[in-house]
Amino acid sequence: MMLWGRRSDTQHLESRVLKWEYIVSQSKSGSVVETDTGCVAYLEMKQNLTALLNETTVRLENELDVVTKSLNKSEHAQNSTQKELQKTEDLLESCSESLTETKSTLSAARKFENVSRWDILLTEPYFNRVFTEELYEQLTSSW
Repeated sequence: MMLWGRRSDTQHLESRVLKWEYIVSQSKSGSVVETDTGCVAYLEMKQNLTALLNETTVRLENELDVVTKSLNKSEHAQNSTQKELQKTEDLLESCSESLTETKSTLSAARKFENVSRWDILLTEPYFNRVFTEELYEQLTSSW
């Protein structure tokens, strides 16, 4: 009987050269010698590698902690430096404004360098005003 293109089980069993029944019926003699399959060495190697991996993992985690702490310190120092830089830039801006104002005042004062004392009466505080004793006092105190 053929099922799906195969021989029946009875035909297959009869065509075997070595049958299980034959092996079981034979007498047994001799001793069993255990052979090293390499499994023990493999297990030892696996255990050694696992231990080494665990040690390396612990060492790397410790190193990561050290580097993280160092990074945090560096970030804190950078923030402090950034704040100090901002303060210095603000101070520089203030000094720059003051310097610009002083330069303009100096420039205006230099315009009057070659002016006589009486030419001062042509400036804004005295021009087109009645020359009173108070203005005279103010004028003479500035000389």
